[in-house]
Amino acid sequence: MLELDSTLLYNIINAATEAIIALDDQHRICLFNACAERVFGYAAKEVLGQPVDILLPLQLADFAAAGPPRIIGTDRSAFGLRKNGAKFPIYAAIARFVQNEQLVLVITLQDLSDQAACSGIERDQHARQLQVYAEEIAEKDKVLAEAHDHVLEAAHLKSDFLTMMSHEIRTPMNAIIGMTEMLLKTELDDEQREFGKIIRDAGQTLLAIVNDILDYAKIEAGKLTLNNVEFEPLTVVEDVVGVMADNAQRKRLSLKVSVDPAIPGRLRGDPKRLRQVMLNLVDNAVKFTHQGKVLVRAMVGPATGREVVLRFVVSDTGVGLPKDAHRWIFQPFTQADTGTTRKYGGTGLGLAISKRLVEMMGGEIGVKSVEGKGSTFWFTVRFARVDAPAPEPRTDLEDVRAPEATTQSEPVAEHKLGQDQTAPITLQNLHEITGGDPSLLGEFIDLFLEEASPQLATIREAADQDDAHALAQVAHKLKSSSGYMGAQTMVQLCVELEALGRSETMERVPELIERLMGEYERVKAALEEERLQ
Repeated sequence: MLELDSTLLYNIINAATEAIIALDDQHRICLFNACAERVFGYAAKEVLGQPVDILLPLQLADFAAAGPPRIIGTDRSAFGLRKNGAKFPIYAAIARFVQNEQLVLVITLQDLSDQAACSGIERDQHARQLQVYAEEIAEKDKVLAEAHDHVLEAAHLKSDFLTMMSHEIRTPMNAIIGMTEMLLKTELDDEQREFGKIIRDAGQTLLAIVNDILDYAKIEAGKLTLNNVEFEPLTVVEDVVGVMADNAQRKRLSLKVSVDPAIPGRLRGDPKRLRQVMLNLVDNAVKFTHQGKVLVRAMVGPATGREVVLRFVVSDTGVGLPKDAHRWIFQPFTQADTGTTRKYGGTGLGLAISKRLVEMMGGEIGVKSVEGKGSTFWFTVRFARVDAPAPEPRTDLEDVRAPEATTQSEPVAEHKLGQDQTAPITLQNLHEITGGDPSLLGEFIDLFLEEASPQLATIREAADQDDAHALAQVAHKLKSSSGYMGAQTMVQLCVELEALGRSETMERVPELIERLMGEYERVKAALEEERLQ
């Protein structure tokens, strides 16, 4: 094996591309290779025997312990000192050896000045590039902020425009629908009556579209707010079923309602929006069901302190929905297929609005459906409790079918007024119908009074002759026109008379007629006073 003499070893050390420095046990320099001379700027003879502090201001006592080589400079914190006094970053390995029982420290180091310079250049380049990026981002942020402001302004303007236009459209539409209703109560031949119904139905369709667009615009703009009033949830259910009863009868459908007896008698919340959601779901169920039944269920969910969770379920045996309908059916302007609008009408906003309203009322909405077999829509809402007695238990309200399938009784059980109870007369509906036009308001009042007086006489005559059928018919007509006038007590009395007439139960009829006559005089005086104002 080749043995290396000291001269060859010295030449190898001098040929190394890294600076090598050896120290004795006093940390004096005893070896200084050629690379070290280039790095530090000293000749070997200038530093041999000198303390290493002139090159490396390190605390080397920590490196004297035995163990593997120690590395310094990985964090760019170690520096060397050149002959001219300049400091420069180093990366060094310090190893410990023992020769002839004397400690020797060998330092192998690299000058990181070039790398630092390169890193500095790169940092400067990166800094400049980051500055450019930052300026571009700032400019884009400014553009986005301006765009956002424009969008908000456009949304605000759109909302204001839709609100204004909807009012301008709804006011005459209410008048058209209201006057058409009044027209249909006059003597018309069959063709004229059909024309009147077409005008009324088209007006109601247009009004429903305008209302949907307005509601959705308000929701999108965050301007739709909920009322917080006391109400009877069962009354809302009955109202919805009553409204849809005629449509169900025309299609020879069974419309059934099941009510949980645990539902509180009174709650606090927004009955108008609850009614809107329920009416949309029941209307859809009747609209898309050609035979079979529609079932409306109202239940109480888990109690949560001072809140009550109500769950409503509307099931039908209609056309159903595609398998993936739950993914998109609650999106705005969405319907089952492109032919739905042509066949059934509508904007595709009803379910989207219902979803947002349900969420505003603290609930959820969903659907299960089998195409060709029917659908089940459900939703939950939260209302505040009101300390009030529970209603009489009712698990199943009356079934509503086509006239030839069952008797034409009222679709739901009615709340009967007590002997001395009267509801306040509210003319808000009348003002909405007429748009506040005094002349049109006067015409409505005159027409109502002209019709109501002979109808009351006919009701009394039918009672005297025990003509239950005529009693029910006239009471139904007077109920409708009284509703337009906001005469709620007259409406309730007519409802009871109509129900008694249909059931051919005449015992209480004279009493109710006397109360109806008295209430008519009260309504007449209020309407005359309103006209004078």
